[in-house]
Amino acid sequence: MSDQPEQINEAIRGVLGRLSGSPDISAEEVKAAEEIVQSTGDPSAGLPENLAKENVQAPISAAGSEDSRDIRSEIAEMGVPQKIKLALFGNAVCRAILIMDGSRMIQQFVLKNPKLQGIEVEAFARNPNMSETVLRSIAESKVWMKNYSIKLSIVSNPRTPGDVALKWLRYLQDADIKKIARSKNLPQLVVNTAKKRLADIDRK
Repeated sequence: MSDQPEQINEAIRGVLGRLSGSPDISAEEVKAAEEIVQSTGDPSAGLPENLAKENVQAPISAAGSEDSRDIRSEIAEMGVPQKIKLALFGNAVCRAILIMDGSRMIQQFVLKNPKLQGIEVEAFARNPNMSETVLRSIAESKVWMKNYSIKLSIVSNPRTPGDVALKWLRYLQDADIKKIARSKNLPQLVVNTAKKRLADIDRK
């Protein structure tokens, strides 16, 4: 698409604005992201084909694919600029690896990747090791949260911030609220709220 570079630039500016001043973001990360915005060429240029081309395999299994170990090693040797490009333009295997990167900025850029699919976002939302920042970002997306499975995954994830889980709990079906009310893994606040909601439903 001819407007994709500008869409990517807007995404980068949005992430920079959102994370501006955060102690978790290094000056090197900010500089690398700004240089991509200021560049005049194709921002995805230079990515190896094996990292950019999508595999026909379902994205949900990408992180456990046979290729992922080699790609993990390749990514580990990359600098910040390369990781940013890969987060924005890499394939499903790269996205599954980089969403777990220690950099909040890299995580946010994965969520801006134009090839990101709902099935991947659902897997991110369900992952109990996912960062709270990523879970909150997913929950703030009007597009992703139209998907019921993503709503359920967000509420059912013990790492989801309490205020986020409670916001979306009200949109779940009664059968799923019952499961949450019986959960031994979720925060007590979420479990108790689910129980209260069930009691309110029974009184109607």
